[in-house]
Amino acid sequence: MLGKLIKHEWKAVWKFLTIVNVFMLCITIVGVFGVTLLSRISIDDNPWMGLLIMLYVMLYIFGMVGVTYSTLIYLGIRFYKSMYSSEGYLTHTLPATSLQLISAKAIVAVIWSWICTIIMFAGIFLLGFCANAAAGSPIIFADLREGFQMLNEGIASTGLPVFVLVIEYGLIMILSSIASITVMYAAIALGQLFNKHRILSAVGIYFGFLMVSQIVGSVFGFMFGITSAITTVDGHSTTMSVTERGQMTVLLSSGLLLLWTVILLVGSFLITYFVTKKKLNLE
Repeated sequence: MLGKLIKHEWKAVWKFLTIVNVFMLCITIVGVFGVTLLSRISIDDNPWMGLLIMLYVMLYIFGMVGVTYSTLIYLGIRFYKSMYSSEGYLTHTLPATSLQLISAKAIVAVIWSWICTIIMFAGIFLLGFCANAAAGSPIIFADLREGFQMLNEGIASTGLPVFVLVIEYGLIMILSSIASITVMYAAIALGQLFNKHRILSAVGIYFGFLMVSQIVGSVFGFMFGITSAITTVDGHSTTMSVTERGQMTVLLSSGLLLLWTVILLVGSFLITYFVTKKKLNLE
């Protein structure tokens, strides 16, 4: 049954989200042509033209971020309407459990959010590449390789195995993207408990969740940051290698951040499930 629900949910959202992502690709192409055109008609050493190109890129990035958030909002509206509005009467008559209904919607939403994120970052990278090329300082693969080497050296300077940190923070990024969906679902589920101003209540609860999440994440991020110290020895600035105590702090902070992400994901999913199963309040 879960497979059928996923298939049905995909059919319900794919048209709009495909249009949104095609739009993202189109504005990327327009952006590339725009930056290239501006660079060709520009006057050498004209600072105003360089400023215009930078403004063009910034507006493009803001537009891409706006499209990304519109995708998230659309998925939230879709979840609310199909689960807790008058349309929910039909949804909950299906021969499926609340767990299956929520899981199917979450799986489809997460897949589309990943697709949107990949297209967004690919578009930003492509436009940034063209903008740098237009400014006369193109990014080449050797520069990228050097950047990755510097990043690898920075991670290695902690004295910890690179793969450990890569796996930890890779998991954090993946689980955080899933948690962004489940937290939104939990806020919507709690919001439908109110008889009036449901959407406004859900928005308030959602931002409350985000605030708590940001505070906890900032605390763990600060713990990670203080492990890299710069001191002065004989009048020279020297980056000190992380001590065993520092290594433990790095592992502890990243481990706690990973644990918090899991708690946030599982907790918000369980809230959505139990509220839907036990406290369903359809319009």
